[in-house]
Amino acid sequence: MEVYSNNYLDMDFLEREPIIIYVEVKGKRKITIVKNLPFSINEIRLQLKQFKNILGCNGTFKNNYMLLLGDHKNYISDYYKKLGHEVKTI
Repeated sequence: MEVYSNNYLDMDFLEREPIIIYVEVKGKRKITIVKNLPFSINEIRLQLKQFKNILGCNGTFKNNYMLLLGDHKNYISDYYKKLGHEVKTI
């Protein structure tokens, strides 16, 4: 009898892409953009709502990017690093 495992977390060939965080300047405003989020849309919207409440800024989710008004890349990168994700800030 052969037993096969469905645990894909232990496989090395499944490498996750890092979460990319950068800030764009448009006029006088800075916009923090977060890409490559490995979550479902509902989880991303919940995280966006939490970020907006904690940071006191506006934000939206468009074209698989999370957009937040202001320069918040340090806080967001620390948040995802504490969750155990690889983060790349530009």
